[in-house]
Parts: sequence; C-alpha cells; structure tokens
Amino acid sequence: NDGRPAVESYKNNNPALVLMDVMMPELDGFQTSRLIRQHEFGRGIHTPIVACTALDEDQILPDALNCGMDDYLAKPYSRDTLARKLELWLDLELDRK
Repeated sequence: NDGRPAVESYKNNNPALVLMDVMMPELDGFQTSRLIRQHEFGRGIHTPIVACTALDEDQILPDALNCGMDDYLAKPYSRDTLARKLELWLDLELDRK
C-alpha cells in the first residue's frame, strides 16, 4: 500500500535486492528508496534497488537513478526478464527452464 512497511521490512530482513514499486500512495517508491539509502549511509552496504513500473523507461529512469535506485524493470515483466535482473544484480545463474 505504501513505502513505510517496505522500509521496515528492509531494515528487519536485510534483503539482497529490492524490487521497488514506483507508484504507491503516501510514500512512493522514490521516497522509499531515499529512506533506504539514508539507512544504509555509513554502514558500508548498498542493496540494489530495481524500480518496477509500467511507466516508460525514458520517463522514469532519470528520477529513479537520482533517488538512489539502481535499475529499471518494466511492468508487466516475464519470468525470464526478472531472472535476467536477478542474475545481473545478484551475480547468479538461474535455471530458466
């Protein structure tokens, strides 16, 4: 529903990667990403944040990068597209059968 629970979940679970919905009411994905980056500051960590949105990449990517997101994933996305992002950011090789 909003980014506040996402920030708390991030703090409590230390995920390897965050898929961030951009369009959320109240605290949107941009604001949420900034809060995550503030939490990371001085801790020597950087969790990849991938913007997930149906908005056009050219329209959203500059704002996403400016707020601390690392990449973009267009909705709707396929399992294969998601797997490629996970492989890229988590240095994995997934079986896509």
